[in-house]
Amino acid sequence: MALSTPNRRGRKPKLTIIDKQRIHKLFQDGRHTVDLAADYDVSIATIYNALHEVQAGLNTEGDTPPQAG
Repeated sequence: MALSTPNRRGRKPKLTIIDKQRIHKLFQDGRHTVDLAADYDVSIATIYNALHEVQAGLNTEGDTPPQAG
């Protein structure tokens, strides 16, 4: 028998895309990762992962010029 709703597996993310973008902005403004982790009730590693995800998104969108090297 088919289910009417799709079967979603895995853990729900603690941070939304909007949260990650806000964290990135706050970090750029000088907030410490420890403070951000406490504010969002996540680990420091989750904050660093969010920062890397946002930064990777910015690099792939072409917002930053390629580095000469």
